[in-house]
Amino acid sequence: MRYTVEFTERARRQLVALARRHPDQTGSVAARVRWLGENAGAIQHEKMQASPECSLHVGAYGVLYQIDHAEGAIVVADLDLHDAAYRKLRKRR
Repeated sequence: MRYTVEFTERARRQLVALARRHPDQTGSVAARVRWLGENAGAIQHEKMQASPECSLHVGAYGVLYQIDHAEGAIVVADLDLHDAAYRKLRKRR
């Protein structure tokens, strides 16, 4: 089953910023998020501690997302360098 993938406004802004700073990385991140939507029902998701979000690693970047299996939906909440993405997650808790 293919899941729909949506981006929060924050994640959308981060993707645009990534495209400006590192256009060579944007394609890899976009392809990996697309792959996530196509394979979400068949893979094990790495859930973050004390958070509803899961983590997907793409090179030096972390993609934090929430998944709703009942709705078949993924919401990308944050996208940044690993350390920055996890630091922001800790601040949001």
